[in-house]
Amino acid sequence: MRDKKVIAIIILAAVIIFGIVGYYTLLSEKESLSQSVNQIKGQLTVLEAENRAFTVALDKERQLRKQLAQEKEALEQTVQAQEERLARLSEAEKTIAGLNLQIAALRNNAQALNEEEGYVKLDFAGTAKESAALKDRQASIIELKKAIKELKRQMYQTKRRIKEKPFDFSVGGNRGFLIREGKSTYPAKIRIEVTPAQ
Repeated sequence: MRDKKVIAIIILAAVIIFGIVGYYTLLSEKESLSQSVNQIKGQLTVLEAENRAFTVALDKERQLRKQLAQEKEALEQTVQAQEERLARLSEAEKTIAGLNLQIAALRNNAQALNEEEGYVKLDFAGTAKESAALKDRQASIIELKKAIKELKRQMYQTKRRIKEKPFDFSVGGNRGFLIREGKSTYPAKIRIEVTPAQ
């Protein structure tokens, strides 16, 4: 019986020792698990902070992309406006070149008109002299008859020259010009005034 008590005490001591050792083992495991949990919580906190930072960075990047898209659209509109302006400038340059050509033509016409004016003045002076001579010649009826015969002869010769001269069909009239290439396009008119002799 003593042996049974000793065995029971030994078994009980072993169970107690085993329980104490198990308890300390569990405590150490619990502490290591608690440390692991704290480490995991710390890592989780760091990851959450990184996630928030990534979210903020992602929002900033989205805003930056949106801003860049707006700037790109504004630049495209600016480029389109510049292209339209260049097109208008090109048309304006063409118009200016055409106007310069017209101005040069007008200057040439003005110069021709000035020259024609000089010729007209000379013709007028000659006509005035002829008119004075005609007035002197037409002092008598005989001189008047001679003048009429001379005029008829000149008209006949002019008609003959016109009939003999081949007509140039390539020229389509005077094309609206009073003076073309420095020459009048209208035929010269002769005015005869007869005054009675005194």
